[in-house]
Order: sequence, then structure tokens, then C-alpha cells
Amino acid sequence: MTSAYAEWNQRQDRIVIPFNTRVNLDDLFGNVHSNVVCERITPCKLAIYVLVQSLDELHQDVQPFTPSEHCSLLSALYGMIEHGDMSFLEVKRVVRWMDRTVRKGIYKDFVELIDSYVDGDDIVVQIDVILQTRPNVVNFVCGKSYLGIWLKKLFAEWSQLSTQHIFDFNTKFVEWIQAGDSQVDDPQKMDETDLSEIYLPTTQPVVVPFEIESSGRARKWIANQMHLLQVCPSAALPDNEIMDWCQIIRKSHVDVVEVHLLEMLCHIRAMNLGGAAESLRLYFDYSMFRLSDTIIPASIRACRMGALDQRSLRFSCLLQARLCRIFGDKQAARLLLSECVQQAQNHDVACLRMAMVELAALEAMPPTEADLKALSEGKPSDSLLTTDGLLRMINRAADSESRIDGEEHRDPAVNSVESEQLFDQMNALVHLMAAITAARRCKPPTIVEDGLERAMRCSSGSDDGGRARLISDAAIATTSSVRLRHGLAKAAQSLATSLVETNYADGAAPRHETEAHAIAGVNMVYACAMNGEWDRASHILHRLKMVFTTELNWQAAQYVRLCDNIIAFETSILRGEWEKCTPLLEDIEVLDEAEAALRKSLLMAVRGEISSARNLLESLYAKYETPATVFTHLRLRLQLAMMLSAECRWSAAMEMLQGVREEAIGVEQRNIAAMALRRIGVVQLMSGDHQAGLKSLMECQEPIMRSCSILERTLLSIALADAYLADSNKQESLRLLSKARAQCRQAGAVLFEKFVLQELAMRHHENGNIDERDEYASEFAAIDERYSGHFNWKLV
Repeated sequence: MTSAYAEWNQRQDRIVIPFNTRVNLDDLFGNVHSNVVCERITPCKLAIYVLVQSLDELHQDVQPFTPSEHCSLLSALYGMIEHGDMSFLEVKRVVRWMDRTVRKGIYKDFVELIDSYVDGDDIVVQIDVILQTRPNVVNFVCGKSYLGIWLKKLFAEWSQLSTQHIFDFNTKFVEWIQAGDSQVDDPQKMDETDLSEIYLPTTQPVVVPFEIESSGRARKWIANQMHLLQVCPSAALPDNEIMDWCQIIRKSHVDVVEVHLLEMLCHIRAMNLGGAAESLRLYFDYSMFRLSDTIIPASIRACRMGALDQRSLRFSCLLQARLCRIFGDKQAARLLLSECVQQAQNHDVACLRMAMVELAALEAMPPTEADLKALSEGKPSDSLLTTDGLLRMINRAADSESRIDGEEHRDPAVNSVESEQLFDQMNALVHLMAAITAARRCKPPTIVEDGLERAMRCSSGSDDGGRARLISDAAIATTSSVRLRHGLAKAAQSLATSLVETNYADGAAPRHETEAHAIAGVNMVYACAMNGEWDRASHILHRLKMVFTTELNWQAAQYVRLCDNIIAFETSILRGEWEKCTPLLEDIEVLDEAEAALRKSLLMAVRGEISSARNLLESLYAKYETPATVFTHLRLRLQLAMMLSAECRWSAAMEMLQGVREEAIGVEQRNIAAMALRRIGVVQLMSGDHQAGLKSLMECQEPIMRSCSILERTLLSIALADAYLADSNKQESLRLLSKARAQCRQAGAVLFEKFVLQELAMRHHENGNIDERDEYASEFAAIDERYSGHFNWKLV
């Protein structure tokens, strides 16, 4: 064992520690004033400081304490510090014990000094004289001792107080002294008191939790809660508790400005934009001025105690723009991003890159009502800031990056590995947002796939805050959504399931509850519904509703609420429960107006209001005829064409469906093209062109079976049965009707199953199969007793 250790010890000079695994000392100790662990100021601690000051004067100016006296005094002082807050009477008892056992005059000098503060003098914490090294005299307090470090921490807290706070502490100090003097003070009893008996239990006016008792632990607690609020809100403390703790931190640690960011996240969770913006403003107001580590001579008559940090002017606009984006105010977000870029110019490449990410996220958002109105009217965009223009600015700034006044204190030793990882992550984010925008605009799949793959391959490295995991998860969820839009339900379900089931812990977070996981979860529900797996869809949806609640995570919960309402609407309309559909449409409209409009028109048509349904869709035709709503416009035209066919306007319906099919093929939406061709076949059957209708239906059979829902396959089987019946192939028609019935049950389409049962009964009646006819008729009657509505399948 000894030889092995000796061999290891000899190899230590050859062991190289990778740079990215070392502790970043500059981050820990680069700025004394922002990273020091301060000592919370209380009247009792101020009294201990006064006592140390009095003892130091006795030691330096009268007669030095002997080693044994020094040891006794320091032991008593350590006990007072470790004990916590005491009353003034208890402090005087300790000093009286020092006066009795160590040296006469300690109590008298201490009381005189205290009386001077009661008479009007202001207490000022100054430790330079106490820690000053004098020749030929041993210091009463050494700078590196326990008591010296405690004094430095107390002074660090005091030096950051405002004039008003100093005045308030002086007032509290005098009140604390007077409260102690009002109690019975028997010198005889104090002289007879032993040191072990003087610490009586006292009630602290403010109880500070251990996790935030020091500024260092407070910063760690804030960072932990911020991480939980962003990735796992259910594991974070409730908002009211967090706000209470934040109030304690603001009172106890004035140097911890990060508390305002935590309050901002709480306001976001409470959907309070005004409160979030105010907390963000306070954070940048307090963090803009930074004290210098050393006093920098600025002129002969004055000196600079600090400098204004110009980065706050840039990043405040950036974060406020993100706030506006979260709450859906795209116009304000664009204006703030423009201001951010103007402030940054070529001074801050990191800020420009973050602005690039935020701008890409804005462009990836669904268009608002104002956007759709402006685009439909042909109005040009009033924003001069684009991702392409910003990218050119970043490239220019990267070649000539410079620093401006007030930033020389930052990054004394920049970790190039961390900076490179951060830039890679921001680059991956930009590609992810660009891929989302391209998918929404139905761009070629290669463009979408390239951006998503770049984001999924985002290198983790040290990955502070789990940024790389968040980006990768978002890319996986987006990929699942893209596959679902193309009708690849099983592939989308597999990918979404892999994300949900590999949701491992991340630091203090037991799991992730982000928007990516909510989107992956609802994609699993949609995929199950497409495949007719209703029990599994209901089970997954129930779990999602328990995890993603509006109170804890409203941003992710909106996807679950929309999914819940859509699934409930689809189930209700297929069962003929019209009265349940109307309130569901109102809830859907709040979350997605386009989805609500498409379903509202279908409900109106099913109820026989064909003209009203057509008018509704025609009123929305121009509104959604924009590059950002290509997919929605394709679906709208599919539905409008069937309304036209219901009014016997065959040529108009055929023309519209042909246009949809051609456009869908052009943007490689093969499932939409197949759905359009199936509807073309139905319109041809309705117009009397049975041969052309059968040909169209046969042509679309393979793509519909591969990339469309079980309901679409059901409608295809019904249409083919109708086409074969018109072609006098009754046997094949009967087989397809039997197949359609099984598909109806799988799809949960009760009203369509009623229609199929009716058709089967009629076919068997025509064939003379009375027993089969009666069997299907009885099944039809049993279903009709529970679900009495009628749904014309040719409307879908």
C-alpha cells in the first residue's frame, strides 16, 4: 500500500487536469463585493463589534492582554458569536464577567462607549484600525483568525448599506439598548453569575432560515429555485413561500441582487407581466453599478469607487423582450430587441447572439391576429430587424470586438471552453427556431431536418443549468410534431415516448416538466388517437393533466388543455353529442382560433347548417392565406371543398381539391395530398362519375393506409364500398362495409358505425339474408337508442 502511494505521489507532476473540469476561481473570487459571504447585521452583532473595538483599545493603548487573558476574552467572544442574537442585558452580563475575571475597566469602557451611541453618536463599522498591524505589539485580532474573518464579513455587509439603511440600523441599535436597560440590572447578581449561566434563551425578532442565512447560501438557494421553476415547477416551493424568503433575503443581504430574478420567475408563473417587468427592472438597476476591487484614481480631487456596467443597458432590453414574447406581445418584443441590438453594436458578440436566438424564437411563434390581418391585407412588415441582418452584424462584430468603459473588471480569465460551448448552444438554438419556422411554412423537409439534427446534437460539455439538455429535448419534441404533421403516427409516438420515458433527474430537479415534455406527451395522445388507441390516449392525457397544471406551469399546461379539449370534441362529435361540443369549442378558441374555426364549421355542417359553415370558412380563407399558415390553409380548403360538394357545386369543389393536392405534393405533405385525392373520389361519386371516383379512391388507398388516421381509413373503406356498389360489385362492397365497421369501432366513430350497420342490413335484405339483416338491424337499434344523431360521412 505504501509503495503504491509513493508511486502515485511521484506521478503527480505528470497528471494533467482538463481545463473545463477545474474550479473557476475567477467566478468564485473575481469580485470581492459581489461574491463575499456577508454577515447579516443585527443589534447584537453591532454590540459585539463595539465590544471588540473597546477591547482592542485597551490592548493597544493601555496594556496588552496576557496570553491567558487573551484566550479567555476570545473564548467568550466566540461563544457570543456562535450563540446568536442576545438581549443587551445578556451582553452586559458577559462583559461584566470579563471585567470580573480578566481585567477591571472592561465593563466601564464598554458601557461608556454604548452610552455615547444612545446620546446621539452614530455607530460606524470600521475594521482597519482593529486589524492594523503595529510594531512590537501583538494584535488583539488577527485578520485571518475566526474573529477577524467575522469582522470582515460584517464590514462587507455594512459597506453596502445605503444611508437610509445605516440610519435605520442606528435607530434599531438604540432601541435594542434601551430595551435591555429597562430590565432589572443587579450588579451584585451579575458579579455572581457564571459564564455558563448567562446565555438565556431569547426570542429572535426575525428567524432567518439556514439556507439563506449567509449571502453565499442565499445565492445558491436562489439558483436552485430558479432552476426548479424553469425545469420542474412542481419541485419548487410555492410562490407565496418563495416571495416570503425573497423578502427576508432583500432585508438581510442587500448585495444579493439575483433575488429580483427569482421574483420575476414567480410573477411569470402567476401570469403577472407587470410584476415580472418591475422585478427585472429592479435587478438591472441594482446590478448596473459595480464597486471596484480597488479605488481607481480618476482625477486629482476625486477617486472612482466604481463604474457603471453598460451591459445592463443591453441585457435588460433582451430579457424584457423575452418577457414580452412569453406573454405574446410580439410587437413590443421586436422593439426591445431592436433597442438591444442598437446598444450592443459591435461591443458584445454574446449579447448579439442571444438577441439572434430571441429573434428566431419570435419568428417561430404562431402568427397573431394582428399578424394575420396585416399579411392578408398585404401590408409590409414594419420591423427592420431580421435574423439575416443580425447574423451579418454578428459576423462583423466578431472580427472587431472591443470593450467599452466600465467593463474592464469583467472576465479576468475567460474560460474559452465554456464560451465556445455557450456559443455552440446558442447556434443550435437558432437552428432549432429556424427549423420550427421552416416546418410551419411547409419548407422542404431537408431544411427542417438539418436544423433539428443540429439542435439534437448540441454538445453538453459542462452544461451549466442543463442548457444543452433543454435544447436537445426541444428538438426531439419538435421532430415528433413534424412527423405527426406528416401522418407518421408510429414514428412520432416512438420518438415522443423515448423523451418522456428517459426523463432522468437533473441536479435538484427529480425530472423535467418543460414545454418540450408537454408537447411530447400530447403528441403521444394525438398519435394514439390517430391509431384508435383511445384507452391509452385517455391514460396518458390523465397523467399529463396531473403533472402540467395551470397553477404551476401555465406555459406547458396550455398544450395539454388544447389536447384535452380537441380529443373531447372529436369524441363528442363522432358520438352525436352536439350539446357537449359548443362549450369545448369556446375553450379551444381561447387557445387556438384556427382549430376552433375548422371544428365549428364541421359542427354547423353536421347539424344541417351547410351555408353557414361555408360562409364561416370563406370568411377565413384570405386570413390564413399567408406563408406562416400554409398547413392550416390546406386543411381549411379541404373542408371548404366538401361544403361546396354538399351544395352540389361539383366543379368548384373539384377545382379546390385539385389545387390542394398539387400544393401538398409541392411541399411534400403526402398525407394531405392523399386526403385530397380521397375527397376528389368522393366528389366524383357524388357527381355521378363512378369510374373516375373508383380510380381516384384506388390510387389514394396505399398512401392513406400508410400515413393517415384510422378515421381517414374508415372513410376510405366506406367510399370504396359505395364505389363498388355503383360498379355492381356487391360482394366486394359487402366486404368493405364489414371492414369499415371494424374500423369505425377502432376509431370510436359511433355515428359512422350506425351508417355502416344500416348499409349492411340493406345489402343483406337485398340478398335475402334475413338472419344477418335482423342481426345488423338489432345492433343498429341498440346503438341508436344511446346515440340518436346522424353524421353524413361525405362532409368529412
